[in-house]
Amino acid sequence: MYAGAQAVSFMLGKICDQTLAFVGEEEMTTPAGRFTTDHFRVHDTVKLHITGPDTIMVRFQWIPAGRDYVLNCLEVGQ
Repeated sequence: MYAGAQAVSFMLGKICDQTLAFVGEEEMTTPAGRFTTDHFRVHDTVKLHITGPDTIMVRFQWIPAGRDYVLNCLEVGQ
């Protein structure tokens, strides 16, 4: 591995398999609009809401770190 690749792995962390549990379909409103999302959980640490055929992340909650990311803007090209 050359130095550049090693530096990237330190920034990105380690890749590992995770099991997603499907919680259900939910309506969600963010600054980017209202979406029908598929809600998933990873253990009790992560909540993930995605939408559409492009699997756009609408909300991501990382519970242990107290982080909550929401989609603020969505521009759709033609």
